[in-house]
This record gives sequence, structure tokens and C-alpha cells, in this order.
Amino acid sequence: MKNKKIIILTLIILIVFIIIITVQGCIIWNMKQEQNNKNNSNTINQNKVTYTETEDSKKFKQEYESLNNTSAEKDGEKYISVNIPKENPIIYVTLEELLNVINSDEESYIYISRANSPFGRAIIEPLLNVLQDLGIEKLYYLDIGEGITFKDEAQKQEIMNQLAEKGIITKNEDGSDSWNIPLIAKTLSGKVLAQSTGTGVTYNEGQSYYSELTEDQKQEVYNEYYELLKD
Repeated sequence: MKNKKIIILTLIILIVFIIIITVQGCIIWNMKQEQNNKNNSNTINQNKVTYTETEDSKKFKQEYESLNNTSAEKDGEKYISVNIPKENPIIYVTLEELLNVINSDEESYIYISRANSPFGRAIIEPLLNVLQDLGIEKLYYLDIGEGITFKDEAQKQEIMNQLAEKGIITKNEDGSDSWNIPLIAKTLSGKVLAQSTGTGVTYNEGQSYYSELTEDQKQEVYNEYYELLKD
């Protein structure tokens, strides 16, 4: 009987010990998470940049917002409404200028899309937030609807071939070129340091590619681009 009481008391002490260790572990983990969040917040506040209004920034805002709640010609689906700040880091580039940016010795950030791309519209607001939080001052934007027009087709194809070699575009089996948009990339000295295409989001049941992202999905996009573009 005495041994049984000792065993029960030992078990009780062991259970209490485990509970104490578990609670302490949770407290320490929460403290670390709070500190990490505080450090991230401080980093964002230190890096955050203020943009100025430019002709390019106004043009970008106008092009994207002009399609708000209008219907796509292709399938009649309605475009989501986006809100683009008139002060933003957008700099329009042509195909040739894009290649020059990629080949420059300056670490650069590029965005390839078009205003009527459902995926591009879905990710643009989180992307602009990431750029501002990371202190990125310039986003070179190639509008594949108007920025790839060339009088010299041979020159255009040479540039396209170079972009294909860098992984910016895809060569199909028949030799034609394919754009995977939206494309966001960080480049330096002719090399693509980081790159992402599409939204990276798993759409919920009932959502279409034209659907506005949920707040959780927007945060998912933000987190992906933040990790992609940070130093």
C-alpha cells in the first residue's frame, strides 16, 4: 500500500513538472516571437522609403485603375478594383531598356506584367507595400502590351533570346516566346538573383483568377515577395 502511494505521488510530481516545463516553453517561444516581430517592425520602419509623384507613377496608377470593375473582353469576367498610390516606384522601360537594366552593375528590381492581367492586378498592392517596406526606390516595369514593340524584328528577337537565356521568358518547343506574368525579379550584372512568377497563391473554392484575394492570401503574397526581395 505504501509503495502504491509513493508511485502515485511520483506520477503526480512528474505530471506537474511536465506541465511547468511546457508552460515555460510556451512563454519563452511567445517572447521570442514578439521580439522577432518587434525586430522586423523596426527593420521595416528604418528601411521604409517615401516616394514622389512622377509621370510614370501617375501613368501606372491611371492604367491599372482605369480597368476597375470593368469587364474583360476575352471572357466577360470583371476585373477587381485596385488602389495604386500616385506616389510609387514605377519606372516604365522598353524591351531594350529592360535588358540594359538587367545587365547593369546596379542591383535592380523588375516587374513584367500588363494592366489587364488578373494575376498582376491581384498581387500589385502587396508588391508595392513590400517595396516600400524594404526601402526599394525603383521598380522597372515592362508592360508587355506596349513595351515590346520593335521596328527591327531581328533586333527584337536577339533581345528576346538573351532574356530567354536569363530565364526571364520561356522558349516554347516551336521556338516561339512565352511570357509568364506577373514576373518579379531582382537582378545584378546580367544575373537574375531571385525571381517569382504568377501569384503563388492557392485559390479557394469558389474563387476564380479574377477574384480579389482574401486578406490571408494578400499576406501570403506579401510574405513571399518580402522574402524574395530582401537582402
